Amino acid sequence: SRSTAPASATSPSRSSVAGNDSAKASSKVAGTALASVLWNDTLGGARATVTNVTISFVSLTPANNKVRLDVADGSVDVLGKTSSGYFSLVYKICEIADPTNCAQATVLLDLSGGI
Repeated sequence: SRSTAPASATSPSRSSVAGNDSAKASSKVAGTALASVLWNDTLGGARATVTNVTISFVSLTPANNKVRLDVADGSVDVLGKTSSGYFSLVYKICEIADPTNCAQATVLLDLSGGI
């Protein structure tokens, strides 16, 4: 995984920054492609965690019901054998204490190989 240009939003108290991610996984078997989208996201300069932000799914292009964002822990999971290719999963984080303080980022998911 690597980070690219972050997207950010600011509130009067502190800023949320969601960093873009990339991951590669097999399209042939179930597994976790990315342990947590939060690994490079911050809230007020500190690491964003499930205790200080909520995670929500925005979109997956192209649509695929075997690719899932687990909003409880931030993992991106491949639920079973699926079509191979490249997917773009957009998610949003919002500060729990200030739900209007949000940022959005994209996970570029490569399921093109058999790994």
